[in-house]
Amino acid sequence: MRISPKKKGVPKAKVSTVPVIYWTADTIKNIGQMIQWPMRAEKARQLFLLDLSAFLVEKLEEKGGRIKFNDEEIDYEKNMHIGILEEEKGFDSVAMWLDEKKFKINEKTADNNALYFRVKDTSPDWVWALVENNPWPATMVPVPVSASDATVISRNIRKDERERLEASIMERKSDIEADFESKGMSVKIGSSVLHGIDAYEDIGFNVLRKELGMDGTKQQAHWRPALKEMEKYVPELLRRVNEYMLTGNESLFNLPKDVESVDVKSFKSGEGFMKEIKAISPMK
Repeated sequence: MRISPKKKGVPKAKVSTVPVIYWTADTIKNIGQMIQWPMRAEKARQLFLLDLSAFLVEKLEEKGGRIKFNDEEIDYEKNMHIGILEEEKGFDSVAMWLDEKKFKINEKTADNNALYFRVKDTSPDWVWALVENNPWPATMVPVPVSASDATVISRNIRKDERERLEASIMERKSDIEADFESKGMSVKIGSSVLHGIDAYEDIGFNVLRKELGMDGTKQQAHWRPALKEMEKYVPELLRRVNEYMLTGNESLFNLPKDVESVDVKSFKSGEGFMKEIKAISPMK
């Protein structure tokens, strides 16, 4: 608004100055972007975690970490899955995991395996006697166990570890037999019933052995160096998150080729069992 110079004989006018907002194309675009921010914030969290997970897997592959599985060496990190755990809205997380590795415990593999039993919905009462006395040397499981009876987790052990576990079971022989009897199963501790028990290899424990050089395993640290590099990568990734919030451009992120969607309950169901077994050694 323009005000003319004051002239003689003209009454003094009362002037009110009002700011004018010009709705340019850029302004309209920016407001549209702001409206999308809440949805983008939720998506940005997932993109951040997926990119970070893909980066970590890449670094693990670079560092290498071949582990033992059923007497074979495997490059486990090349078979890792990345997926979104579906929880309540606003609390999604990203997980990394490996497929289960199942094999049969027989006379050939029994000598170097310790077994942890876990109850299932279909488990008979006597399975609790196995659970309460975990871990078991595979050479001394006193009762046939089918896939419907229990979930069986196996950890590779040395000869001296197996002998210590066997001695521990024998020291509690009478109490364990009584425990089975009270749960409807008569057993004789000291004899083994091997009929090809299906077991899942505890790959996570084998990774720890490789990472830390435990139990005679040659050390090859790969998780710790990879995590250090991931920590250095975070600031750059946060910069991309900021740019994404402004542009909505998902190509800013380096995402995994395949992203799965998994019910979080399938992961949380294992939390209790992880507390039952020792993280460092199969010995109690």
